[in-house]
Amino acid sequence: MAVGEKLRRVVVTLLEEMGDACVVLDRDWRYLFVNRKAGEIFGRDSASLVGKHIWTEFPEGKDQPFHLAYEQAMREDRFVRMEAYYPPWDRWFENRIHPFAGGLAIFFNDVTERHRAEEEARRDAATRAQAESMAHLGFWQWNIAKNSVTWSDELYRIYGLKPREFGASFEAYLERVHPHDRPRVRETIQTALQTRRPVTFHERIVRPDGQLRQLHSWAAISGDPSKGDPEVMFGTCLDMTPLIESTEGMWRSERWLELALEAAHVGLWDWNLATGDFLWSKGMEPLLGLAPQAVPRTREEVLAVVHPDDRPKVKEVIAGAGRGKNFDIEHRVVLPDGTTRWISSRGRVFLDSVGRPARMSGSVVDMTEQRRLEVEARRAQDELHEAQKMEAIGRLAAGVAHDVNNLLGVIQNATSMLQAPGADRKEALEAINGAIDGAAALIRQLVAVSRQQAVALGLHDVDQVVADMSKLVARLLPPSIELRTELGGAGNVSADRTQLEQVVLNLVVNARDAMPSGGVVTIATRPRGDAVEIEVRDTGVGIPPEVQARMFEPFYTTKQQDGGTGLGLAMVYGIVKQGGGRIEVDSAPGAGTRFTIWLPRSPPPR
Repeated sequence: MAVGEKLRRVVVTLLEEMGDACVVLDRDWRYLFVNRKAGEIFGRDSASLVGKHIWTEFPEGKDQPFHLAYEQAMREDRFVRMEAYYPPWDRWFENRIHPFAGGLAIFFNDVTERHRAEEEARRDAATRAQAESMAHLGFWQWNIAKNSVTWSDELYRIYGLKPREFGASFEAYLERVHPHDRPRVRETIQTALQTRRPVTFHERIVRPDGQLRQLHSWAAISGDPSKGDPEVMFGTCLDMTPLIESTEGMWRSERWLELALEAAHVGLWDWNLATGDFLWSKGMEPLLGLAPQAVPRTREEVLAVVHPDDRPKVKEVIAGAGRGKNFDIEHRVVLPDGTTRWISSRGRVFLDSVGRPARMSGSVVDMTEQRRLEVEARRAQDELHEAQKMEAIGRLAAGVAHDVNNLLGVIQNATSMLQAPGADRKEALEAINGAIDGAAALIRQLVAVSRQQAVALGLHDVDQVVADMSKLVARLLPPSIELRTELGGAGNVSADRTQLEQVVLNLVVNARDAMPSGGVVTIATRPRGDAVEIEVRDTGVGIPPEVQARMFEPFYTTKQQDGGTGLGLAMVYGIVKQGGGRIEVDSAPGAGTRFTIWLPRSPPPR
């Protein structure tokens, strides 16, 4: 076997076995080589791609960043390295593009998970920074052996410094402490180093502009040099200046924190994950209803005060802390007197120098009163809904009475006509029958609101329906209002005749009420493509935009308390939509109103 062939096989084997995906393209953009890793990413057999055109096989990649980078590398004959998002596959890829005389050698990897982790880390960091800024709480860490101090962004803001202005050492920190407080702070830190116990202390710092700030700090130490772990002191720094200044110096001692936490029903705690020991603030005693000597000190004692039903999820949280997971949980605790109290507990895990969970610190907030208020708020909301329902029923009853009164008026007028000499008995009886039909329609309208009325479909000539009901409609109008009809051979619709009449009747009544000084109401019909068009227009006062936005809502009315049910236009809208049609309104104050309805046209009966 020739040396060249052996060398080629070695190269191919190396490219196949390497962890990166690799493809080789000729200058006509055809695959010369595709390794197994690339085939797995493509979801294709590697050998089947050889000789194929890349943009024929993957047309969705045209004009994407990688396509442009390939052309650039080929055109400029230079190495290009890039990471970019590939939308067609919703993935991130790293590409290393090497041009050569025969084309391009491209090595790439799917780095989506890394990008997602980095993005999540950025979001977490931004959230944490925002929380620190809102709480005026900064975090710090001091590597004792290296004498290297690291501050969070919020701590730089509290001190009024930029990173380059801080020496990043313990001495540089002490220089910022007020001279009167410096010996006490140094002694407190030394005590923490000697006893290896957490400490809290009050300190004043002096900003570069001379401004004095009042801070409360908490510090703890981790790491064991005897075991090869570097000693690291870490802690928090809370800017209490606004609170101290607003309360006229009441909080000038370390007692401020205990009083503030007690007033807010908040307790603080620290848990040494290695020893299992708990350290509590004094606020925890009244929160748990315990004497100082009875406050839980171990994991088992903590679980003992948790409500039995909530104990499994609290155990799960504690187990997660051992794996470095922060938490935010609400659960119940049982006080010694049997009282149940809701608390919100939040914890943050601190890692040692090798990344192992070392401590967890957090807060406990009494949520019992908030829970009680939430229950009361829900009860009040239910009572409000009930009151609104009763109001709607009252308005409905008043409106029904109004509509029945109108129908009785028609019957009364027709009865008077029958008693008059030479009366047209047929016309009077038709009016009475029409009123009776109207009453039946009102009943059907109310039943339809409760969704108990079946729809009786039939084929109806729209022009004939309007013509038949015009006399009844005219009797509902005062002498000052003229009724006109414009029947244009609209055609047939498949509908419930009573519902169809109800639509026209409701729109005419609506027009009547909009013309207290008289005017003209017109009912027009015409064919419109595959639809039947019904138009009811008036010369009334018009409808303002804010009313148009709500006028199809059930029970919504602008009339007086006894002026209507508030169901008329809602029923019109519902009937039209149920029949597969649509309705539009064109109106403006002082310009009258036009309601236009389109219903699907049906062919005439054979």
